[in-house]
Amino acid sequence: MIKWFLFLLLIFGKIGCAAKGARKPKSPLLAGTQFLSFSDLVLFSGANSYNINSCESIEVFYNIRTDLEKLTYAAFISKIVSDVTYENQYTYKILQLLLNTLYMISETDVDKDFILSVFELRLMLLLGFAPNLSKCAICGDKENICYFSIGNSGFVCNNCR
Repeated sequence: MIKWFLFLLLIFGKIGCAAKGARKPKSPLLAGTQFLSFSDLVLFSGANSYNINSCESIEVFYNIRTDLEKLTYAAFISKIVSDVTYENQYTYKILQLLLNTLYMISETDVDKDFILSVFELRLMLLLGFAPNLSKCAICGDKENICYFSIGNSGFVCNNCR
């Protein structure tokens, strides 16, 4: 029995579930339950957890699986999402961000560090850690805003720099 934390579009959010026999070569659950596979799942509720009854792959991100650099970035992004979400939390927007980011990594040749930076900034916005982009994060001045400060969580003006 293998356990995965899967993201579901249902109101449940991220839940843990088991796929019995998924590692067998002829299992119908093999493709849909692999790492970085986005699938349509049919679940049934067991005594203490959910079990996967059947699944159909929607996207398997094959290009990520064939490139070690892409796989490294995708695994890191998946780890971040797993760390910042918890079970039964509504995660639809985070799921959208994750899938779009994996698609960008898989299908484009855009710099992976840039994709990772955009992902991290958008994830922070979704989690409620939005930087101050309209005025100086220190003095509140709306003029002469020139620099972004990670330590101050927003833009800063020339005077506060």
